[in-house]
Amino acid sequence: MTKKKRIIAFITAFAMAFALIFSVFFIAHNSQHKCSGNDCEICAQINLCIGKLNKITPKPETEGFAVLLAFAVISVIGAVHSAANRKSLTQLKVKLSN
Repeated sequence: MTKKKRIIAFITAFAMAFALIFSVFFIAHNSQHKCSGNDCEICAQINLCIGKLNKITPKPETEGFAVLLAFAVISVIGAVHSAANRKSLTQLKVKLSN
């Protein structure tokens, strides 16, 4: 992958993460607003954010979700296993002398 493609991929991933995080904050912040009726702009923005979140986040019925879940489980198990089996020089009885 060239440097230009990496930068574009990073910017795209950052933009998606930004939209995901701030959509959740916007919904949480405005969930108890005083609605003005049918033409409420805040309700329209909340519906837009919910639609965006539904498009970005994986659904449980898709196979991509299963792959993502398996990857997360394997990563956590690997991290826990490597942290549990970490040995220090003292445990290996290495003599530290010149």
